[in-house]
Amino acid sequence: MRLPSLAVLSFALLGSAPLLAADWPDAARKQFVDECVGSADANTPPGKARAYCECSAEQVSQEFSDAEIRQLQGQAELDERTRERLGQAASQCLHHLNP
Repeated sequence: MRLPSLAVLSFALLGSAPLLAADWPDAARKQFVDECVGSADANTPPGKARAYCECSAEQVSQEFSDAEIRQLQGQAELDERTRERLGQAASQCLHHLNP
């Protein structure tokens, strides 16, 4: 099984960055997870992709403060450190893709 690229899934995380505050509404969290799942590799079972995306949403919410999330909104490019932090947060969930 080919794992979805961390870069692709991180892009989904970045695209949904405005929704990542710890107190996000249920509809926003669902939208984030659905977009993340939609970006997964076609060979990744949907259940595994969903588990990864749910975990990633939780990890990113813990890693970034509400103020940092607000700063991410509308940014076309992220600095290297921010990309690293997003990748590190999401990588904590890779076990959902290949247990």
